[in-house]
Amino acid sequence: MRVLIIGGFLGSGKTTTILKLTSCIISKGLRPAVLTNEIGEIGVDGETLGTSGIATRELTNGCICCTLKYSLHEAIREIEETYHPDILLIEPTGIALPHQIRDEIAEANIMMTFAPIVTIADASRLHAVKGQVPAFMSAQLQEADLIAINKTDAVSPELLARVEEMLRKTNPDAYLFRMSARENSQDIDRLYDIVLAPASALKNKKDDIVSEARTRVNSVEFSNVSSAAVAFKVRGVTDPEKTGSLLSGMISLIAKSAAELNKEFVGHIKTSLSAGDTLIRVSRTSADDCSQSIEYLPRENKDPDENERENENDTAPKTGASDKTDSASEKFICMAAVTNVPEDRLQKITECAAGLFLAVSGLEYEPIGGHHHHCHHDDDDCHGDCDHDHCGHEHCDHEHGYCTHDHDD
Repeated sequence: MRVLIIGGFLGSGKTTTILKLTSCIISKGLRPAVLTNEIGEIGVDGETLGTSGIATRELTNGCICCTLKYSLHEAIREIEETYHPDILLIEPTGIALPHQIRDEIAEANIMMTFAPIVTIADASRLHAVKGQVPAFMSAQLQEADLIAINKTDAVSPELLARVEEMLRKTNPDAYLFRMSARENSQDIDRLYDIVLAPASALKNKKDDIVSEARTRVNSVEFSNVSSAAVAFKVRGVTDPEKTGSLLSGMISLIAKSAAELNKEFVGHIKTSLSAGDTLIRVSRTSADDCSQSIEYLPRENKDPDENERENENDTAPKTGASDKTDSASEKFICMAAVTNVPEDRLQKITECAAGLFLAVSGLEYEPIGGHHHHCHHDDDDCHGDCDHDHCGHEHCDHEHGYCTHDHDD
């Protein structure tokens, strides 16, 4: 089994890259598997990657480079014994240090080889990330064998040249690779040839070597990133495009509230909602990112074992607005991870925005895993009617129907 670690800061494009790369691997006659990690208690990326039908495992509530070491070992053993993949792609959380993950895996005593470490850098936000978390960004990039400069279609040639200059200064030994993971499938084919093809000349700088002298750090504390998440089962989605528009309004509201606490935050605010054979996914990566992305991804059938595991995990008693059976229920997940915002405030913001979405959408819902909506009118972080009654005020997001007027009634 060959292991490819694809790291990168929050919102850099790791999930999109892995989703496209698994298709490329299959086209070569090889069997891929994916292990993904979220810092919070609830994960969004596992749902997205699961749309491909590829064997996917998700570890949550910590970082696999420092706080989930033994869970990481167990997950890799399970994947290897169950699926026998040719290639295991690992997507760590955006605040992980990939070289620490490699060192941890090497200690697991599992027969494997390592592909070169890939770190993805978002060309459109790299300078903003450096402004928010300069030491962490440098540490994340310095151990990469290949730095994939993503979203090149969204920047000017002048900005791209400045990005490359910054990266060369940060890691002069890394191979720099330009790509647009979302827009250009040929870039993904070339990435495969560079890091995974048998004839590739690019090697892992730390091949078969684990540095015992290297200082291990807690990347969660090092990154100054806070996270928050909510998850619900929902019923009643009849119009995916309308639901996607409402989800986009929810993400805008979270970003607006977070920006009041840190107007220059960077990170990843994302949501997914499964609606029949479609997964609706909305994401935003900074305070000034007004062009949010909305995707409608086709869902392939999951393997039976995966469905059984999900059913075992969704055992919370029914509360909220629905007391019906969940035979047709779907998942709604919202997660926010941003720089330099207090975590308790971010959790309140996320809960309030999710509550507004549920109210405006009219969907039946129940919390998953005991995650309840605890928002009240007098919360300073709440914009709108968080007690699930329509407010009737004029000051609303006219596109999405969300009330953003600060009021007490």
